[in-house]
Amino acid sequence: MKAGGDEIKGLILAGGSGTRLRPITGTGPKQLIPIANRPVIRYCIQDISNCGISEIGIILGNNYPHKIIDLLGDGRELGVNFTYIRQGQPLGIAHAIGSARDFLGNERFVVYLGDNLLKSGISNIAEEFTQNKLESMILLSRVREPSRFGVAVMDDDGNVVDLVEKPDKPPSPFALVGVYFLTDKIFPIIDSLRPSGRGELEITDALRILMKSGHGVEARTVSGWWKDTGRVEDILEANRLILEDLYEKKSDPLDHIGKSTHIDGNATIIPPVIIGEGCTILSGAMIGPYVAVGDNCRIQGAGIHDSVIDKNVQIDCSRVIERSLIGKGVRITVSGSGNRDVGGMGDLTLVLGENSHAEF
Repeated sequence: MKAGGDEIKGLILAGGSGTRLRPITGTGPKQLIPIANRPVIRYCIQDISNCGISEIGIILGNNYPHKIIDLLGDGRELGVNFTYIRQGQPLGIAHAIGSARDFLGNERFVVYLGDNLLKSGISNIAEEFTQNKLESMILLSRVREPSRFGVAVMDDDGNVVDLVEKPDKPPSPFALVGVYFLTDKIFPIIDSLRPSGRGELEITDALRILMKSGHGVEARTVSGWWKDTGRVEDILEANRLILEDLYEKKSDPLDHIGKSTHIDGNATIIPPVIIGEGCTILSGAMIGPYVAVGDNCRIQGAGIHDSVIDKNVQIDCSRVIERSLIGKGVRITVSGSGNRDVGGMGDLTLVLGENSHAEF
């Protein structure tokens, strides 16, 4: 991207161990979990690409980094160019940014946490950052649980006066969205940081030092929703929000059913739902609302609500499955045979990792 003669690069952070999402992250990075049948990281890439940014660095951690490379390749198919950067141990956002110094050079850049979703994207903010040649910008969102995030304290004029990382008693309801617009002025500050009590180099510490050294930190509040998909309940909520957005654009359910997918006449689909390619939805199945079913799944007899189901899943079960996150290649069956009536709501809530088998 060029604006006013300045180049701007993108940096997506895709490290981290995803401990709050185990067992799903026991076999792959959290950034590859599908939401509405699309890996989370692809939404981040799209937001950055929509800014006109073509050079994107991707920070890799130790949790199956090759799976991210295998999925994304060199970026050519997406109209961008990826540079993969190994962070190794996840020692904080500031540490990850510092590990990309050679890639970023002295150019302006945007950092995007790879498990974040924003309804309205970042293109307008990126344009403001480059055209006005600002030194740094942070995005904020008013949240119900600010203690889970970095928090910004602002004065009556809306200027940032302090930043606190995951405070027990939050001084404001404004959380830092995982998007940061920065320049190379941040690198010597990162070099001076010491690990926090969490053992990480905190981006909030780096930004606080940047402010104290006389450099401006501008803040903008995002429009629309923002989701940090670090927990199962966050993934499910993001799935609901994106499915609603998809149906606002195309309300016909057939627009959200993939090629070569067969839906039996006795199956029931309750929008909003998205179903991938090559699926078989058989008699007695009830899918929806708020369900994403990946490619090549086979579902018989089950009622599935408010859930995310990855690829190659087989469900032959007379129970209701709701508020669940089901990994690739999972099999869910019922021992014996008999009635496939889905019965009462709320039977099962499951989080099943890749290639597992659950029998009831």
